Amino acid sequence: MRRREYLTTVVSAGTLAVAGCFGNSDTNNPRAVVSAYIETEQQGDADALSALLHSESPIEPTGAESSETNRSVDINSVTISERDLSAERLRSLNMSLSDETATAIGDAKNALVEAEYEIDAPTVEDSDTGATSDRLSVQNAYLTARGDGEWLVVAFRLR
Repeated sequence: MRRREYLTTVVSAGTLAVAGCFGNSDTNNPRAVVSAYIETEQQGDADALSALLHSESPIEPTGAESSETNRSVDINSVTISERDLSAERLRSLNMSLSDETATAIGDAKNALVEAEYEIDAPTVEDSDTGATSDRLSVQNAYLTARGDGEWLVVAFRLR
């Protein structure tokens, strides 16, 4: 009987350990908020996108065109490349941050996150080969910072 209790405990602990790991709404770390931002952006929901943006963000969230809504996204990697960047370092990132924003974000906990993912591309036929492209590879760097008790996206740029 002890063996059964032990197995039940181990299975329960394992289930609890991974619970929530697969959700999109977790913004407790920089990588999670970037993943949520990428997925929400492809859904075209401006209100949901706005909820993932820091109050200092210069980004204006817009909904996607109806033909662009709910594009499939496959996130290949999301990694933190730098933490706690200074205001001077933030100004050097070419993310269109004002001096005030760079100072405010430089004073907060922040992280630069690199992401690589693939999305559905508009169907465009190559005039030479006749081939069409159905996937587009994207590489972006995202600046994230703590705001309202969670990690949020401040800005991004293409790599």
